[in-house]
Amino acid sequence: MGSLFALDAWFLLQNRATSLAWPLTIMCSLGELTDNLQSSAHGCPDWDLLDNILGMLLVSPSLPEKTMDVCRHTCSQLISGNGRLSSAVDPQTVHRLFNVLVNIANLMHRIDNTMPATTECYMRAIEVVIQPPQSHCSTSKVTYQDFLLAAWTIGLALSFVRESRVPPHIASALKSGGHASILTRVGNLDFDVIQAVHDAGDDLTRALVDPATGTLPHLILFPEQIFQLSTLLFSTRKGNSPNILTMRLANSANDQYSTNVKTATASVLLSLARRYQTTDCTTLLGQHKTCYFTTDSVVLLLHYIAASLCPNASIYNDIGVMLCGLGPGETVTGPQGQSMSGRDIARLYYERGLQVDPTHPHLLSNLGSLLKDAGHTTHAIGYVLRSLDVLSLSNSSCCLGEYSIIHFRFTRTWTSLW
Repeated sequence: MGSLFALDAWFLLQNRATSLAWPLTIMCSLGELTDNLQSSAHGCPDWDLLDNILGMLLVSPSLPEKTMDVCRHTCSQLISGNGRLSSAVDPQTVHRLFNVLVNIANLMHRIDNTMPATTECYMRAIEVVIQPPQSHCSTSKVTYQDFLLAAWTIGLALSFVRESRVPPHIASALKSGGHASILTRVGNLDFDVIQAVHDAGDDLTRALVDPATGTLPHLILFPEQIFQLSTLLFSTRKGNSPNILTMRLANSANDQYSTNVKTATASVLLSLARRYQTTDCTTLLGQHKTCYFTTDSVVLLLHYIAASLCPNASIYNDIGVMLCGLGPGETVTGPQGQSMSGRDIARLYYERGLQVDPTHPHLLSNLGSLLKDAGHTTHAIGYVLRSLDVLSLSNSSCCLGEYSIIHFRFTRTWTSLW
């Protein structure tokens, strides 16, 4: 990449406040930058510069009319038409690519939040990770939808481990053979479940859809089960995405690369989940693709996958909140053969999250509320007070606001118990 261009762009960033037309000028710089990406076949994009330009556009009071077209152009320069990285992108920097794609998606969403195109960047990021090696015989790229259905299929297979009965329509599909037999092969080390789901097409989905609702049912998974999701998604690659193992790096470098990609992928999945929570699920999955997921089920599934790739306390908390919101009829079989509701499983996620971060205020307060509802008042008060202690030590306005909310709920609810 030319040094003069880099210097000009940096000067522009440093002196943006002196010109009322700086958003348009930055837009031109973004276009110049992306135009030069493809010609740098053996180089690496200037990720810091891209991050800076996109960050400035996101806070700009106005945007040029061509912003959406430039965003799409940038994506096309970074990712080729077959879903793989362009030659301009060093695979070791794919996590930086994901950050750029998330910023582009946020920018496109700001321009028009009703367009399915605003999630294209997220989906294309996932598709970069899941593409099989170049030597694979497949003639078409696997898609984000393939990835989502493969994860759901694995989750369904895992849920059968504890369940004493299989839903009648799925039992019937298994007996008849065909694509539903994919369920019986999950876990085989030589079985590529994403590719198998891709090859099966809509036939697999139609076989597994609940005929009463026309959708794929919710998955209620235990914390220890979700750890297997990423491993089984890429069982032929030892739990790493296909593109990770195409690189010939030293073990330590490859481990760091794998961690970076998993962390970045989890971030993209959570960004998608947030978008689903604010927009119609069918629209986001594509106008020409039948959606068999409800919004709640796909958001929960994305959190499961994110936690499998990059477990942290906040994801466990979010999963717990979603499980608490399931209806009373949504139950699973526990370790001792007992029936467990979504709220019962939510408690396991809250407790697992506190093992990761014992001072997470939301986990503490949510577990306290759950225990209070279950009649364990003494334990509940202890968790909520710990949450208030944590928040009281923070100087941020956000945490102080949360402190006020939790304290209000605490005094209103618990004084009624005495």
